[in-house]
Order: sequence, then structure tokens, then C-alpha cells
Amino acid sequence: MMSAENTGHIRILIAEDQEYLREGIHRILAAQPNIEVVGTAKDGLEALKLTADLRPDLLLLDIHMPRMNGIDAAQSIRATQPGVGLLLLSQYDDLEYVHQFLGNDSARKGYLLKSTLGDVASLVQAIKAVVSGQLVLDPQLTQQLFQRADVGLSQLTKQEQRILSEMARGQDNQAIAETLTIEKSTVENHINSIYSKLGIGSEPGRHRRVEAVLRFLKSVKND
Repeated sequence: MMSAENTGHIRILIAEDQEYLREGIHRILAAQPNIEVVGTAKDGLEALKLTADLRPDLLLLDIHMPRMNGIDAAQSIRATQPGVGLLLLSQYDDLEYVHQFLGNDSARKGYLLKSTLGDVASLVQAIKAVVSGQLVLDPQLTQQLFQRADVGLSQLTKQEQRILSEMARGQDNQAIAETLTIEKSTVENHINSIYSKLGIGSEPGRHRRVEAVLRFLKSVKND
């Protein structure tokens, strides 16, 4: 089976115990081009079984579900099927939940607040970014981090911190340029400066963007 990165077609499994929300998310995503909802689960254990059976590109799952919660289900799936993207829906903007979810493997993961579900464009953007291998955080969380980033990222300029916060939202370089009304080449130069200042090398196999976002997240962990 070709990956979503190669075909642009994303297969999604939804795990949510509240029927109205599960069906609502299904309707929203089914209406998007190049997205296919391959199944739905009512709890964490069912999500594990269906992920193994259906092999989706991404599992969109609630943090609180019967029988197994979303964080535990995500950890189990990552251990057995590391290629599946994991996008957790949560009502908590507490960074401790984010750290629990990310664990030691942050690539292909996203943490969104349920309030973001009303912003379809942000939801779809997050899905695409996670499937492409990125680490994505909810816009509300990235705004909190940006406001507090001086605590642990004083070596970065304010513009670099802002660009890093946009990277954390899953924005690509072109989208960041449009958001900040600067040239794409300027964004790329800033990102290279971010990598250099954070000591993130260019060795093969490194997820530089993920590492940078993770540093952004950890910069205020103990604040």
C-alpha cells in the first residue's frame, strides 16, 4: 500500500466515545478532499483492534475513552505500528498532558484541543502535517508557548520564536511566510538560524523540525 505522503490520499480512523462528536468529526472529515474515514471506534481497545485491521495513515483519538484512554492507546499503537500518525483530541491545555502523550517519540504526533474542531482548516492542516511526519500542537498552546518562550529560548530572536511557534502549529514554510508577510526565503534563513542556535544538526535521519518544536515545548515545561 502506498503511503499518504506519496499519494496525497489520507486514510483516517476516528476513536471517540461520544457518539454525537464521533459522527460530527466523521462528517467534517468525509467532506474534505483526499481524506477518507476508514472506520470509527468507541473506545481505546476497539481503536487498537481497528488500527491493526485497517492500517490507517492517521488515528484521531479522544484523550478520555472507556476501557483504555487515548494516551495509553496511542502508546500501544506507536509501539506496534510506528508508521501510524497519532492526533490526540483533548479538553486540557495543560502541558503535562502533552508531555505524557509525546513520550520519547514525538514524530507523527499532534495534540489538539477540542475547541479547535470548529476550525476545519486548522484541523485538516494538523492532519496533513502529522501524516507528513511533523509534531503539531494546538494553536492555543503555541500561543501560550510563544508568550513564555523567553524563559528557555532566550538565544532566539523574537521573530525566530514566532516562526518556531508557527512551525509548532504544523505550518509549512510558505504558510509561515504568508502569515508573517515575509518572503519564503527569509523564513528558511530564520529556520536554519533556529537549528544552528539550538544545536540541531543535519545528520541523515534526524527530524530537525520535530526536534525544534520539541525544544520549543520543553522550554517552558518547568516554568
